[in-house]
Amino acid sequence: MPSEHFLEQAQADNATDPFLWLLTIDHPDLDPEIRPMRYVRDWKPLVSREMTFQPFPFDVTRPGDTEDARTPARISIDNVDQRIVAAIRSLATPPTMLLELVVASTPDVVEESMPVFEVSTVTGDRFKLQGDLTDNDDDGEPLNKWSFTPSLAPALFA
Repeated sequence: MPSEHFLEQAQADNATDPFLWLLTIDHPDLDPEIRPMRYVRDWKPLVSREMTFQPFPFDVTRPGDTEDARTPARISIDNVDQRIVAAIRSLATPPTMLLELVVASTPDVVEESMPVFEVSTVTGDRFKLQGDLTDNDDDGEPLNKWSFTPSLAPALFA
């Protein structure tokens, strides 16, 4: 549940307290010295819940639904630090990415947390990397494993 301060800032015409995206990239095969990699979409480091997030330019597009299909979440990372790209490219399987939203004045309060994503497709050039993020999509799964038919649940059809 978002905090009252978050809702006030979201509805304000001239918000004074910015929202900041926190990005945590993790994978068991990452070098232990850099694992997990934590970044904040800001120009200065941020400490949230006793974890330091380094400033880094990235953009987030939230997942959505259209009439035809679901659109995946998308992340776009500026390729200004070759170490991130090298670390991600060295992995045999996709890393996980956790995206969280905080208010700058209360960084220990996570206002929104998206599900843990995996990077599915990556495109880019020497300036920017873009990746589609997928979660454990259970929308196509049945609600339960039982079909309630008259022979299985006769009282429902009486």
